[in-house]
Amino acid sequence: MTTTITERDKKLLYFCGIAVFLFFFIRFLFLPALDSMQRAEESLQTAEEARSEMELTIVQSPAAALQVQQSEEALRSAAAAFYPALKSDALDALITGIELNHHLTPLSLTISAPVPVSGGGGGADAFHWNDILAPMQPPVWDSAADAEYLCSAAVSFRAQGSRADFAALLDDLAANYPAIELRRFAISDSTTMNQDGETAATSTFDCVVNVYLCDKERELN
Repeated sequence: MTTTITERDKKLLYFCGIAVFLFFFIRFLFLPALDSMQRAEESLQTAEEARSEMELTIVQSPAAALQVQQSEEALRSAAAAFYPALKSDALDALITGIELNHHLTPLSLTISAPVPVSGGGGGADAFHWNDILAPMQPPVWDSAADAEYLCSAAVSFRAQGSRADFAALLDDLAANYPAIELRRFAISDSTTMNQDGETAATSTFDCVVNVYLCDKERELN
């Protein structure tokens, strides 16, 4: 039995061959090439964006460096009002010295462990800590806002003397000690008798103050 290939069969085989060729061409050549082209375009766009950001950073870097420098200077200026990280004996000498300068007799003194001062609330408002931090530029703001950068130590002390001398002490604290914040005080009056039998009025003063301490040795950035 012989099979005769007609002209029609030849045309069908020809079109089938073209269809198979087109399938393999599109599936294994055209589509992968198109996918690679799309990935290349995306990579090129990402690179262009990165280059634009880098160029913008380079252009802005002098201004950013100046802002950081200004923030550092502002923070150092603000920190000048605070005491450095004083130890207990130095805090004792500070408060006792103020008492003696105003002719008061120190009776007792208790110092609490320093606690961090956050960016807002509490005694920090007395020093406008939020106003100090607001204009800061990173990384200066990050250093200044750190929980251990600014601390306050509560100091309770009792002293004896005249009301006039104690009033002078309070005025002195308000005018000349911006990093010492008066929290509360109480006054009790009593009468004492000396060896000659003479009586004299005296007052006892119980005070609590917050002393603000700043880690001035810390690197700001």
